[in-house]
Amino acid sequence: MSFGSQKQAEAVGKELIKGFQEGWTLKVWENLGWHISFDFGKYVHVYYDPKSDSFSALIGGEHGGKPEWTNHFSSKDPGLVIFNALKYAREQMTENERIYQECRKSITNANDLPGWSITNIRRGKGVRRHLIYAELRNDKNELIISATLDYIEQRIKQLLPTPKE
Repeated sequence: MSFGSQKQAEAVGKELIKGFQEGWTLKVWENLGWHISFDFGKYVHVYYDPKSDSFSALIGGEHGGKPEWTNHFSSKDPGLVIFNALKYAREQMTENERIYQECRKSITNANDLPGWSITNIRRGKGVRRHLIYAELRNDKNELIISATLDYIEQRIKQLLPTPKE
């Protein structure tokens, strides 16, 4: 939901920001109505919905950019939405780190692809959320494959010499 005017959004935002700690900034913008958010640095954004009188938080992505982590949790307590968004972000980072380490093992254990790396590991969006994407780069940092991790793993097995029995 949005505000009817810029003046109304600014007035509500100036009142609400008083409940935040030092370091937060108020952002007012227009996009099919007037909206407000409270930003801490470049990556923590708390949005206010005047219709439900509640907050939601997004972690990652500069203001106006695509957020990295959100769990679509809302509450009348902005501190609670920040806590929940950070908890969700940490869970996702832990999962991505586990996937990354598993992929690294598939290369480093082989010792046949020195200097190669798996980079830019990320979860798919929307209906592809269950997929994990990444890039396989050679020892000159040239992109070899940009695909799902499952496909990259199959290709790595094809690149490696067949073990001698």
